[in-house]
Amino acid sequence: MEDTCGDENEQVDPIVNTGTGTLEELPKASIISDYHHCLGIVDPPAPTTVTVEATVVTGFEVIASEECQAFLNPTSPVTRFRGRIVFEIESEKLKLCGRLRSVDNLFVRVSRETGVKCIFESKESALSYIAGLPSTINWSNGLWAWKHFHESGLDVSRIPTNTDTDLVSKAPRFRASCNRVGQGHSFQSGEIASCFGGACQDYFGWQVSMKEYHVNFIVNIVDDIIGILIELTRESISKRNVSHYGPTSLRSSYAYCMLRLAAIQPGEVVLDPMCGGGSISLEAAISWPQAFHICGDNHERAAPRTLNNLRALDQSRARTGDNQLLLEVCMWDATRPCLREGLVDCIVTDFPFGKKCGSKGNNRFLYPRVLKEMAALTHPIRGRAVILTQDRANMVKAIVSVKYLWRQRRFIKINIGGLEGGVYLLTRTSIV
Repeated sequence: MEDTCGDENEQVDPIVNTGTGTLEELPKASIISDYHHCLGIVDPPAPTTVTVEATVVTGFEVIASEECQAFLNPTSPVTRFRGRIVFEIESEKLKLCGRLRSVDNLFVRVSRETGVKCIFESKESALSYIAGLPSTINWSNGLWAWKHFHESGLDVSRIPTNTDTDLVSKAPRFRASCNRVGQGHSFQSGEIASCFGGACQDYFGWQVSMKEYHVNFIVNIVDDIIGILIELTRESISKRNVSHYGPTSLRSSYAYCMLRLAAIQPGEVVLDPMCGGGSISLEAAISWPQAFHICGDNHERAAPRTLNNLRALDQSRARTGDNQLLLEVCMWDATRPCLREGLVDCIVTDFPFGKKCGSKGNNRFLYPRVLKEMAALTHPIRGRAVILTQDRANMVKAIVSVKYLWRQRRFIKINIGGLEGGVYLLTRTSIV
């Protein structure tokens, strides 16, 4: 770093020699500003672009990248990894990332190094490498992105040692975390997080807080690749819409990806015959307001829970001046719903897995019956269905048994809370 304060061997307080007066004559704000200026420490400037990483549902990376491309128009193609997408956008579009519907968490990428497997062969070399990272990284873009995203007034500059306590109080508190994937590592994730956190405290001079923190630095290690990230979203974006949870409530990010796969068009009727708490239909009504949405369930608590979620959303939207959601909630048996044949254009639902709800033995008979009734409700040829289930064995048998009514167009294997499930895109045949 270029020295802007004179000869490095000259033992003179840089504040007194700024030409603006003695230490006692300077206002405190001027002292801090001049001290930062002499040390080359200033608020990070706005970058032209920032690199954002987003976690997504494993299996829905393609769907998430399509939304990102359409909504944000990034400056470079979206890169997909397992459970993540990475894209570069103009800095003024950063806050729009918080409006993505298919992602769970957002991070800004600060640094990424590849081919460091040889460094990870021993714990000593790995920890030594991690400890030296903070002083070699260009933090400017990442810290600007964090401050801009949160509209924070905190000072993200480095704090000189033995400085005024007021300056420390204006700096953010931080913590360090580590996510690690791969085999053959000679260290534990906690050791990396502790080492990196200590090095960051030495470098920035900020206070550490594991719970009441502002900034979360994340060391992301995948095999021989190491990335340094700054967390933008402390809580998952997918925790929306649902305020009254049930035993099998679906995350909103799952719901959105399924709905996007269905390619809903304006004016269509969209149905969820097994709505549970209404996660899919609520997300559909918000993201596709030009369509009309219907949902129902046979459980005595499901319909009231969906109505409570709908009322809570409508009240929240009324405070912001938005219209009420177009959603009808019913109570019915999915094998005999009270709707006219051919009324529905698109069905998006998640079948009972046979774990918390129902059983796999019952699914053998339930799945074919529901698929036949869904075929009767949907319009021939243009009708389609997107179905999520973990009971893939019974689902495959059910599809084969009704192949004269439904044709499988696409299958996506996804991770559902640690379970291996699948999403099926079916289209109607012309047979009535």
